[in-house]
Amino acid sequence: NDTKKNVSLKFLVTSRLHNDIERGFQPLKIPELPVIHLKGESDAEVSKAGEIDLYIVDAVARIRKDKGLKQSDEQSLLQGLRAIGNKTYLWVYLTLGWIKTVVGNTITETDIRYVINSLPHSVDKAYEKILARSTNPEEAKKLLHIVVAAARPLTLAEMDLAMTIQEGHKSYKKLGSRPEDFFKEHVRDLCGLFVNISEDSKVYLLHQTAKNFLVRKDDPDPLQDHKNQHLWKLSLQPRLSHRILCQICIWHLLFSEFEDQPPEETGKADDYVGGHVFLEYSATNWAA
Repeated sequence: NDTKKNVSLKFLVTSRLHNDIERGFQPLKIPELPVIHLKGESDAEVSKAGEIDLYIVDAVARIRKDKGLKQSDEQSLLQGLRAIGNKTYLWVYLTLGWIKTVVGNTITETDIRYVINSLPHSVDKAYEKILARSTNPEEAKKLLHIVVAAARPLTLAEMDLAMTIQEGHKSYKKLGSRPEDFFKEHVRDLCGLFVNISEDSKVYLLHQTAKNFLVRKDDPDPLQDHKNQHLWKLSLQPRLSHRILCQICIWHLLFSEFEDQPPEETGKADDYVGGHVFLEYSATNWAA
């Protein structure tokens, strides 16, 4: 009928500026079905740059207050941060976090000069600086192997077990555990801002770019780690990461408790699993 003929259907699609997305709409550019592309990149970039600058000004002002900076030092630090091109919120967050870890309770003029001369010029370089301050790089790398290989985010309790267990451990009693708050601070000391611990105590990488930074796409030999032990970028090989986590799961599944004290009733399996840290993960994902 006439009502159906007069109905017009419109779609509004918003996306990032990727060529493959834009090419996907090319076949639709026919007279009967017009496609209108509204480009907002320039205006958006200007607006975003302004917002980031406001964020930097506020953050540096707070650093000045917390560390007792002189106004001249505050301006020097602000100028150094503003001089970096193509800033993103992630870069600002990482860089400001790095600055706070580099300096102590007070900042001297020497500290300011060092910070300004050492500012990372990219997110990758910020990641390098954050991980370079790890209190135990070898242990930090093991934790990151586990995080990138895990089928789901591990809780702090699960991560504590995974980090502690060795081949000789045959039971929970031999393994022991650390208070959650203590282990949480330990994770911070190992990886700094590179990992994020959620409100439900799960351990995540800070951002998808963190995984892209760490993990090599080519994986020639699972037994050989990254050649340059001083660099973190592309230092994790996926097969080695999965091998480490698989080994942890197998060691755990061989605990004597699971043989000596199996669940008494099928219906109580969930309670049994819930009462044994890491069992749900290791039993489900040991071969993943």
